[in-house]
Amino acid sequence: MKITFGTGAFLQSIAGTDVPEAHGSGLLPTLCWKLPGEKPVYGLDGGVYNAASAVNWAGKNWFVYRAGRVF
Repeated sequence: MKITFGTGAFLQSIAGTDVPEAHGSGLLPTLCWKLPGEKPVYGLDGGVYNAASAVNWAGKNWFVYRAGRVF
Protein backbone atom coordinates (compact mmCIF):
# COMPACT_ATOMS: atom_id res chain seq x y z
CA MET A 1 0.00 0.00 0.00
CA LYS A 2 1.26 3.47 -0.86
CA ILE A 3 -0.25 6.78 0.25
CA THR A 4 0.83 10.09 -1.28
CA PHE A 5 -0.22 13.43 0.18
CA GLY A 6 0.26 16.70 -1.65
CA THR A 7 -2.41 18.89 -3.20
CA GLY A 8 -4.50 15.73 -3.05
CA ALA A 9 -4.32 12.46 -1.14
CA PHE A 10 -3.90 9.26 -3.13
CA LEU A 11 -3.82 5.60 -2.13
CA GLN A 12 -2.61 2.69 -4.24
CA SER A 13 -3.04 -0.92 -3.17
CA ILE A 14 -1.89 -4.14 -4.86
CA ALA A 15 -4.80 -6.40 -5.84
CA GLY A 16 -3.07 -9.40 -7.48
CA THR A 17 -2.81 -10.91 -10.96
CA ASP A 18 -6.51 -10.58 -11.88
CA VAL A 19 -7.84 -7.21 -13.05
CA PRO A 20 -9.81 -5.83 -10.06
CA GLU A 21 -13.39 -4.71 -10.51
CA ALA A 22 -14.17 -1.39 -8.87
CA HIS A 23 -18.00 -1.55 -9.31
CA GLY A 24 -18.65 2.20 -9.13
CA SER A 25 -16.61 2.66 -5.95
CA GLY A 26 -14.57 5.54 -7.37
CA LEU A 27 -11.44 3.38 -7.32
CA LEU A 28 -9.50 2.90 -10.55
CA PRO A 29 -7.92 -0.41 -11.61
CA THR A 30 -4.28 0.13 -12.55
CA LEU A 31 -1.33 -1.92 -13.80
CA CYS A 32 1.38 -1.99 -11.11
CA TRP A 33 4.05 -3.95 -12.98
CA LYS A 34 4.70 -6.63 -15.59
CA LEU A 35 7.90 -8.68 -15.66
CA PRO A 36 8.91 -10.70 -18.74
CA GLY A 37 7.40 -14.19 -18.66
CA GLU A 38 5.12 -13.41 -15.69
CA LYS A 39 1.51 -12.33 -15.29
CA PRO A 40 0.89 -8.61 -14.80
CA VAL A 41 0.17 -7.42 -11.26
CA TYR A 42 -2.76 -5.03 -10.84
CA GLY A 43 -3.82 -2.64 -8.15
CA LEU A 44 -6.53 -0.19 -7.19
CA ASP A 45 -5.98 3.55 -7.10
CA GLY A 46 -8.15 6.03 -5.20
CA GLY A 47 -7.83 9.76 -4.68
CA VAL A 48 -9.17 12.77 -2.86
CA TYR A 49 -8.26 15.58 -5.20
CA ASN A 50 -8.81 18.55 -2.88
CA ALA A 51 -7.17 17.32 0.34
CA ALA A 52 -4.88 20.36 0.65
CA SER A 53 -7.88 22.67 0.22
CA ALA A 54 -9.55 20.94 3.18
CA VAL A 55 -6.48 21.48 5.37
CA ASN A 56 -6.31 25.16 4.36
CA TRP A 57 -10.03 25.61 5.02
CA ALA A 58 -9.72 24.05 8.48
CA GLY A 59 -6.78 26.31 9.27
CA LYS A 60 -8.64 29.46 8.25
CA ASN A 61 -11.97 28.55 9.83
CA TRP A 62 -10.98 26.65 12.97
CA PHE A 63 -7.58 28.22 13.70
CA VAL A 64 -6.07 24.73 13.50
CA TYR A 65 -2.53 26.00 13.05
CA ARG A 66 -0.71 29.03 14.32
CA ALA A 67 2.85 30.16 13.50
CA GLY A 68 3.52 27.01 11.47
CA ARG A 69 2.40 24.63 14.22
CA VAL A 70 -0.68 22.44 14.10
CA PHE A 71 -3.00 22.45 17.14
